[in-house]
Amino acid sequence: MRSSDTLRSWLPAIGVAVPLIVLPVAILSLPLAGAERIHLPASALTSWIIALYGIPNILGMFLSWRYR
Repeated sequence: MRSSDTLRSWLPAIGVAVPLIVLPVAILSLPLAGAERIHLPASALTSWIIALYGIPNILGMFLSWRYR
């Protein structure tokens, strides 16, 4: 297999992986920037991030399991 064929076979996987890596990092930067601006301590920042992202994700998993 030539290298161009190898690259062509990996392009769909790379096309999916890049947004899956970049998007969470970009979304997480917003609360981190806000916390830095208001001088939030690390313990409060942890709780804030869990409240923003953890609780809705758990609720979404429960609702998808419940209503399939």
